[in-house]
Amino acid sequence: LHPRYILETTAWRERGWVGAYNDAITPMGTGDLEMAANLFEAATAIYDGRPEAHLQLGTVYAQLDRTDDAVGAYQTALDILAGSREEQLADSIGGPIWEQHYEIATTGLGQTLTYAERFQEAADHYGTLLEADPTNITYISSLANNLAEVGMADSVQVLYDKLMADPTLGERDFFNAGVGLYQIENYETAARAFERAAEMNSFNRDARLNLAQTLSISERFEDLVPAARELIRVDPRNALGWI
Repeated sequence: LHPRYILETTAWRERGWVGAYNDAITPMGTGDLEMAANLFEAATAIYDGRPEAHLQLGTVYAQLDRTDDAVGAYQTALDILAGSREEQLADSIGGPIWEQHYEIATTGLGQTLTYAERFQEAADHYGTLLEADPTNITYISSLANNLAEVGMADSVQVLYDKLMADPTLGERDFFNAGVGLYQIENYETAARAFERAAEMNSFNRDARLNLAQTLSISERFEDLVPAARELIRVDPRNALGWI
């Protein structure tokens, strides 16, 4: 459109966007993802100044196994959000909505890149996010997992050492760290992470199960016996615990 007409038709096009976006919700809810994608695409063709349709497209494309399209949708949403960041964060109403959309976009992009096995791109994505938020535990863990996939074990170890030293870590954080450490075969620190998660929640069956598996594979049998007993206490019918 000619710049003058862009300005003159913005309000009309945004109303058209709302109509197409709302029309897409019904087929999305009934599982007709192809129709939902077509309508969300129509919404973005009419008006491209809002991120919501791109975020929905990211989800729909991922479910349709169109991972490249999903990556593009999430990236477009991030570009739109970047352009409105200052204005929206200064607004007490718009700020929380912007932050919610930003989290959906960054999470969706990272998960889609990882699912598509584009591990280096996913690592670059999480590395960029960490520059802006260097203490974010989710970003650290996600970066470490993707670096592990590209064989950068030393860098992964540095990240997990930093993660394990963080006094603000919670039960889920320790559990996720344990999974990542297990994947890079650092069983000693993985066991410590699962143990910390289990200490924070004595009924965390998965943490105790993973602790037992980690101790077993690393042949720490003296430590395994009490860990297996604790697993059975939480989950009396757990076959692996009895084995």
